[in-house]
Amino acid sequence: MEAGIIGASISGGALVASAIIKNPGCLSKLTCGKVKHIRAVVIPNKGGKSTLLNSLNEQSSRYHFIDVESESKSFLDSKIGPSILEYKNKQDWASLSHLMLQYIPDWINTLKNVRNKKLVLVCSSLQLAEACGANIIWVLCPSKNLGKEVLNSLNNEADKNQFVNSVEQLYRDCSPQNVSVYNSWAELASLFKAIFNVQLKY
Repeated sequence: MEAGIIGASISGGALVASAIIKNPGCLSKLTCGKVKHIRAVVIPNKGGKSTLLNSLNEQSSRYHFIDVESESKSFLDSKIGPSILEYKNKQDWASLSHLMLQYIPDWINTLKNVRNKKLVLVCSSLQLAEACGANIIWVLCPSKNLGKEVLNSLNNEADKNQFVNSVEQLYRDCSPQNVSVYNSWAELASLFKAIFNVQLKY
């Protein structure tokens, strides 16, 4: 897939986070709120999840943020490690996603609330958030210009295609008016600070 398609997939627009927080049901293609005490935020692959979570000072917040792909890795490797490697080598992201979704609910059952904080799962897709049984409260995506910067920073085609596919899937599953667009990593962190009342480390 050509990276240039990102321009058509990522659209500009006003931030609508407050509307999504107040009305998760506006994500009409999904069944939200399966588990009331687990919330989910969706940010596409390569969209800054790790950078964002590393910048948050959780001690200042009543929420515990979890990068689902990163923190479920050990569990999934123990269950389906060879298949995950096979699909990654083939760059068969659709099959990999489908396989992971079958095992994610088992991983969710291993989670425990940390210091009585509320869980917020940070996922790369709406399907993954749904598989976790979470209430999807926010969907975010890099702006067109930031998306181009991401593509330019990635060194191999597999990572570029994964980013493009993740963004395209997000917009297939969620109407553009329900997506909050951020123009920089600093803006993404500031949005989290405002919505979740969490301080930044730097």
